[in-house]
Amino acid sequence: MAGITSFPAWGFLAAVLAPFASIYFLPSPIDPEVFIFEKPPPALAGSLQVNKKLQNGQTIFTGQLKGPESFAADNEGK
Repeated sequence: MAGITSFPAWGFLAAVLAPFASIYFLPSPIDPEVFIFEKPPPALAGSLQVNKKLQNGQTIFTGQLKGPESFAADNEGK
């Protein structure tokens, strides 16, 4: 293929760095405000209480399912 020049090595670097540099150096339209709690957060009690019920779960169908589409439902939705 005569007449076709190869892409210079620095061209790839420039093509990759240009978007990252523009994202990093351009000003952002987002101006977040600092949020300070007026009182301490609620205690972790009642419905906020830490529980570990799911840590005792049992793994089933290991290696038998390819994803959520592997589940089937009958006419009653079961």
